[in-house]
Amino acid sequence: VVNLRADVAQYIVDRASDVARELGLTAGEPGCSANVLIIAAADGQAVADGIVEARRRAFSPGGSGMTRSLRALETFRTSEAPIRWWHVSGPVDSESGELATRLPGRDAPQIAVSRASRLRTDIRDDMFKAIIVVDITKTASLSLTQLADYSTLIALAQVDPDADVAAFDTVLNVFSNPDIPGLTSWDMDYLNALYSIEQNRLGSGARGAEIVDLMMRSVR
Repeated sequence: VVNLRADVAQYIVDRASDVARELGLTAGEPGCSANVLIIAAADGQAVADGIVEARRRAFSPGGSGMTRSLRALETFRTSEAPIRWWHVSGPVDSESGELATRLPGRDAPQIAVSRASRLRTDIRDDMFKAIIVVDITKTASLSLTQLADYSTLIALAQVDPDADVAAFDTVLNVFSNPDIPGLTSWDMDYLNALYSIEQNRLGSGARGAEIVDLMMRSVR
């Protein structure tokens, strides 16, 4: 977390790390190579535009399916959103953890297939980085807890910025409903389901159905 007072930044880091550990993830120690970057700025649009211009390869590595579209990247650069985010993910060999897609200028990866199945694959999708830009002039109405929890959710899940979530009890609605104190039980059910599903199952539809099933079981 950069451009915030040290104690404020540490609170956000600690909150995200605590939730990550609750999901069974390992949070890095101080000095680690961070793959979640939260940037506070007085002009979020200008900062987003500037970092994409300076480090475009970091936002668009060139591998198939690793990021959203170029049109979405343009929206990340130019929108007036109070908080914007960009994720980079990719298919990896579930055994070695090596990238399983070709990047420009690199040889095609060699993947050893250990199973022949129509239900499961040797490839899983890993999230490599999340870049979040917070416009502090547009988020002044949020409490520190609301800001930390909003940032935590979009750091740990590849949320579609254009998704209509008005019908759900989620911290993503905090700008329209300031009474939401932070991560809700719906948010935690979603994150727990997301990190509990079998990543090697073929088909995003099957994985999505499994998330819904796990969330429904939690509600019951």
